[in-house]
Amino acid sequence: MALTFNLLAEPGTSAPASGPLTELARCLDQHFGTPAKPRYAMRDLDPPNRLVYLLDHEYTQRGLSWERLKGADAERAALLRAAAGRAGRDPPPPTGGSGPAAATPPAGGRPGTAG
Repeated sequence: MALTFNLLAEPGTSAPASGPLTELARCLDQHFGTPAKPRYAMRDLDPPNRLVYLLDHEYTQRGLSWERLKGADAERAALLRAAAGRAGRDPPPPTGGSGPAAATPPAGGRPGTAG
């Protein structure tokens, strides 16, 4: 028994990109593009301006930098940064001592608060 397909593609068309990077970029767009839902107040809220991601390992303040992340933390952070670039978001710089926790809050914001 044999199963044969004759697949044709129109010139200039390409298969839609898929995979974890594309899916994560879509999730980032959705997260940062959707206004937050108010819990108690009845006023409209802006879309969030931060994303909190918990790490598997514990790090000292000195050890918390992009270059010093360990194992799965390093892999996930690299994927998240690549997805942020693909989604047109501005990930923190990879060097210069600015680690995952060293991001500067926007004007009027406080570190550790969600948007």
